[in-house]
Amino acid sequence: MIDAFEILCSKNEDYILEIYGNGPLKNLIQRKIGHNNRIKLFQFVPHEKLLNKISKSSIVVLPSTYEAFSIGYLETMALRKPLIVYDYPFSKELINKQNGILVEKRNIRALSQSILDLINDKNKRQRLGLNAQKHIKENFQLKYLVTEYIKLYEEVLENNENNYFSNNSVS
Repeated sequence: MIDAFEILCSKNEDYILEIYGNGPLKNLIQRKIGHNNRIKLFQFVPHEKLLNKISKSSIVVLPSTYEAFSIGYLETMALRKPLIVYDYPFSKELINKQNGILVEKRNIRALSQSILDLINDKNKRQRLGLNAQKHIKENFQLKYLVTEYIKLYEEVLENNENNYFSNNSVS
């Protein structure tokens, strides 16, 4: 993200990048940022404050190379914010061309260009944000999730019973 931001800044020095989080890459990120005063690193931010920052953002970029299931994606989408992510299988579970932007894996120039495209296209930002929020409302409401989990459990139980009886003949 820092490299993509540097490309963006070569075109316009008014941009600000805020990075939130703390983890094993903290020291590497701090060294990479150096004395760049356009990049702000916030290590620990209470969850409510982070959601408030996301709600005030124009664009959210989460260029993870691995996620089990990103709550950050869900929260960003629920807040109606356009989301840019790398195109990995875990990203495709939530993001499609209608509700966000999938960028070729580890392609820093494409990431930078996708950010610039959204900066320059307010209508696209709004459309992606609305579609993202709609996707969350349709697919992640508690009632819907409970119904889907019940179906899944019933299917697993049925398959296990069928496998048990077919593998263990009764005499």
